[in-house]
Amino acid sequence: MATIEAANVGKAVAARVGTNIREVRTKLGLTQAQLAAPEFSISYISAIERGKIRPSLKALSILAKRLDVPLTFLLEGSPAGAAEARAVGYSPADSGPDQRIDVDLLQTNVLVFEHQYDQAAEVLAPIQPELLQIRCIACICYADKYIWA
Repeated sequence: MATIEAANVGKAVAARVGTNIREVRTKLGLTQAQLAAPEFSISYISAIERGKIRPSLKALSILAKRLDVPLTFLLEGSPAGAAEARAVGYSPADSGPDQRIDVDLLQTNVLVFEHQYDQAAEVLAPIQPELLQIRCIACICYADKYIWA
């Protein structure tokens, strides 16, 4: 059961990331080919935008730079600045509490990847420990079945 939950979270995150990339790319008037070259293929960008694959943090970092948005925006879709929010038509009503926790966990992952441990701890601080525990168990079950097997 926990493995199904982890897979569903992964699919939701992949869909959100893809939607955010497509939204910014089209607002900037870029084609998939322009965004892709030279590191990625058009089909790779298309698969990301359709939520079919989950890009690595390195790929997301490259795409965020090309789109001139923070990496965390691609993960969460809620830019820090009002100007960025208007540029991509963001509405705070787009995210619910469960989605917020998933985004916070992804943002923590990015911060740890960037060696910003204090900031990662600050992001996790407001989350109820039992909600973190449930997600951790789901991730461990997923990793046990699909990664470590």
